[in-house]
Amino acid sequence: MLCACAGPPPAWPKPSDGGHGAGRVLEAPRLREFTLAELRAATRGFKPEMVLGEGGFGRVYKGWVDERTLNPAKSSAGVIVAVKKLNPESVQGLQEWQSEVNFLGRLSHPNLVRLLGYCGEDRELLLVYEFMSKGSLENHLFRSKQLLTLPPLALTLHRTFQQF
Repeated sequence: MLCACAGPPPAWPKPSDGGHGAGRVLEAPRLREFTLAELRAATRGFKPEMVLGEGGFGRVYKGWVDERTLNPAKSSAGVIVAVKKLNPESVQGLQEWQSEVNFLGRLSHPNLVRLLGYCGEDRELLLVYEFMSKGSLENHLFRSKQLLTLPPLALTLHRTFQQF
């Protein structure tokens, strides 16, 4: 396994709910480790028609998994997930993948997309997220006519965690 999933630093502040939402930091990531074969099955072989989008990390594919077991499922019997597959030529490589597994795997909040699992097999790095049926926050912000200058959430989280 490529992931060094250690607990949070001792100085990491524990959030208190205080009636401000259901956010929490988990001691260790609770993520499913998928095989490459499972993610191929879930995305129908990473077919081009399954592509939801593309970014600096690589392509994001639509896939289906069983809601309870997270095993690959038929589209009519499962829930939709987003599978982010690292482009080998991407400047965001192993370090970014590990950061997402380590940090997003520990965060739980109703306003954050949930990381469900990962795969690091045969030089392939993939991340599996819950599917956002209404699109990403980034799409909503940058589709509007009024341009907002907010840093991407993942970058903000990454900078926050680097301080600890």
